[in-house]
Amino acid sequence: MRDSSAHWKEVLLLIVLVVPLIVPPVGCAGDVAPILYRQIAENPEGIFTVWIAFESRSVLDRDLAALLEVWCRRSLERRAKARKGSLLNQNDLPVNREGVKRVTEMGIRVRVHSRWLNAVSAEIPGHRVRSIASLPMVRSVAPVASYHRPRVEKADPPKRESDDSMYGPGFGQVDQIQVPVLHSSYGLSGQGVRIALLDTRFDRDHEALQHVRVYAEWDFVGGDPTASYEDGDPGGPGAGHGTQTLSTIAGYRWGQLIGPAYGADYVLARTEDSSDEQAVEEDYWVAGLEWAESLGVDILSSSLGYNAWYSQDDMDGNTAVVTRVADRAAAAGLLVVNSAGNEANNSWGTIIAPADGDSVLAVGAVYNNGVRVGFSSLGPTADGRIKPDVMAQGASNYVASDTDMSGYEYANGTSFAAPLVAGLAALLLEAHPEWTPGDLMAALRSTATRAGAPDNHYGWGICQGLGAVQWTPGAPAMVAPEVRLASPNPFRPGDRVWVAWENPGEVTVLGVYDCLGRLLARTRMSPGQETWIWDATDQDGRAVAPGVYFVKTMGLNPDPAHKIVLVR
Repeated sequence: MRDSSAHWKEVLLLIVLVVPLIVPPVGCAGDVAPILYRQIAENPEGIFTVWIAFESRSVLDRDLAALLEVWCRRSLERRAKARKGSLLNQNDLPVNREGVKRVTEMGIRVRVHSRWLNAVSAEIPGHRVRSIASLPMVRSVAPVASYHRPRVEKADPPKRESDDSMYGPGFGQVDQIQVPVLHSSYGLSGQGVRIALLDTRFDRDHEALQHVRVYAEWDFVGGDPTASYEDGDPGGPGAGHGTQTLSTIAGYRWGQLIGPAYGADYVLARTEDSSDEQAVEEDYWVAGLEWAESLGVDILSSSLGYNAWYSQDDMDGNTAVVTRVADRAAAAGLLVVNSAGNEANNSWGTIIAPADGDSVLAVGAVYNNGVRVGFSSLGPTADGRIKPDVMAQGASNYVASDTDMSGYEYANGTSFAAPLVAGLAALLLEAHPEWTPGDLMAALRSTATRAGAPDNHYGWGICQGLGAVQWTPGAPAMVAPEVRLASPNPFRPGDRVWVAWENPGEVTVLGVYDCLGRLLARTRMSPGQETWIWDATDQDGRAVAPGVYFVKTMGLNPDPAHKIVLVR
């Protein structure tokens, strides 16, 4: 991190100013959300974490002029790509000062200020809610939403580990979205791109993370400038989550793990308490995003989501606090990449906020063979939009260990699909620095494997980095190529099977699967290459048994496949 007074003005700006515009929480009757009254009735002596939203602030030209003098230049330059006219407005001014003063004079401890919501979060006894709501400058009082994060699920290695000499066991997860070819052929690493992660603590002592350039860090839970591990930090099942997600996007250890954007600069925010059974609350996420935006971050990768006290009807892109704030960030030129959630196998089932936002790139999880993982949250949104947006590997991901600084492990979750896609987005932005968040989303969606027929299981499909980096604004969605011929068919052991296909002029991957959907062989088809010869062996060179096999483009399931039969 560079050490200068200008830098620290930028780093501390949002912590001092803290964040505006108030849209009252949907479901409020009068000043207090009805669900808060129900919560108080169930626990009259309880302490509740709430959003206290204030009436509009007065906006003076001199206030905006003064703010412009201290605002991060990089943030303003990024905003200029996405908006016309004034780069700062009332939403960038501090929260209603009189409101904050009156609340603190009542002895209420404020946790987070939000400029973009013109609100503060605070912990208050239930019996004081009415007195807070009765203040003339208070517009509404509503609960801070939370989410009980599932335990980080360790996993077994994939059926066959790809062990490319450079990328090691982590090769498959980046190769599926065509990152290695962007590294090697285009020379991209994320250099010049600034990425923020919101998560638990980040252990940068790990061998795969010691190279990471950290521009700024802040612990919003503990209120200190260190997002890395410190003595006395809580443990719990999610303590290593931040380390794992950072290694997924930024790791670099030759022969072990190389993330997509290992050359980017990072802003790290601890917004999550990793204590066992601790509910993760959205106000720290809001504070982390607003702070990161003020530092000129280009892309935010978040593997968090919130659904309590919201209902599924609230997943409409306009209701949840975190979704509204994420949309404001996008309007300021920042791409928000968020995991879709791991809810498909439970009673919730669908995506969780902020993945419902129309300006948020929601990422679901697939296996390394391209088939959707059962837990990956489904769409649509409450207002009928397709979600998730895109997919990446989210099962048996190879990540840094949080207990062994030279160790690695396998883990499951859309938590790991999101940083893979955020890293790919950073490579696209490095190649096309003029692109807006809308351009990045369009490039990733319109070149993904299901771009011609998106649905609420796979969205637009698995990201394809080569197509995305070659995309131009306004280009139509890619139509997936199809296998059209395999001969001889049936074939016998020792025959060489010629596979012909419709080549769209882009690099794509063909795979051979057995009847159980297991990947046996694959090859990368270069532009202009029309045939591939398969010698009826698997990826380890072993002859396959007689039976029925399927040839198709990888990641498209159940898109058209060509059946081939091996006989004795």
